[in-house]
Amino acid sequence: MLDAKAVKMMKKLSRFLLERYMHPREFFGPTIKKEELGKKRNKVEVIKHHDFYLRLKLASIRKKLKENASLNAFNAIDGDKYPGYMQVKRLIKALEIIAEGEQELMAKEHMEEEKKKKEEMEKTNKERAEQGLPPLEEEEKKKEEEKEKKKPEDLNIDKPAGAGGLGEMLKLGGKGSPKDKDSGRASSHFGPMGQLNTIEEDLHETQTSHYSQALRGEGDITDRNGSKHQLSVSQQMRGSQLQQDLEDSAR
Repeated sequence: MLDAKAVKMMKKLSRFLLERYMHPREFFGPTIKKEELGKKRNKVEVIKHHDFYLRLKLASIRKKLKENASLNAFNAIDGDKYPGYMQVKRLIKALEIIAEGEQELMAKEHMEEEKKKKEEMEKTNKERAEQGLPPLEEEEKKKEEEKEKKKPEDLNIDKPAGAGGLGEMLKLGGKGSPKDKDSGRASSHFGPMGQLNTIEEDLHETQTSHYSQALRGEGDITDRNGSKHQLSVSQQMRGSQLQQDLEDSAR
């Protein structure tokens, strides 16, 4: 028979498994091994005592690794013939029996908790009604609705103009949240037509500057040609004068 400590340990283990919807085989995992026992060498699923208590400690079901003699004897294989082992089949069956009782207790505990919460809620709503406040449930719903309203809308570039989308802000010449009339006027200068006029003016200025440069270039060429012509005329005059002086000296 199991003593009080062994029963408490098994109840904790069964509750742990129920809360996590876990089977004992899944919990013990690779610690379950098959050993050939007896004269016929039958394969039996077993767990070593050390592995069993270590698994409980790792799951925080038990703080110590100290073994329980009554639990070991209850799950032993054929009495004391195979010490150090627990029979898995016997252990699972014991856990299933204990789990049925624990499941009923857990259901009752859950119902009691829900009942306490309901009573506390009714008491709170009664106090709020005396103060002229709405029930707590309705107020919580309103808060959730306000939170959803306060959530920022996703930026959508494909939104049509006038819908408050990002496309409206990116439009050329669009009015981006004007604060006064001057801002509206200022935005009109940056519209599409304003940009086109600026481009035409720049083009006109560029063409004019090119034309003036061309005229300056032609004027420079004309001045150079004129200076060359004057130089050649002066040279011719000097040559004729020198020739005349030589003829006079020869006479």
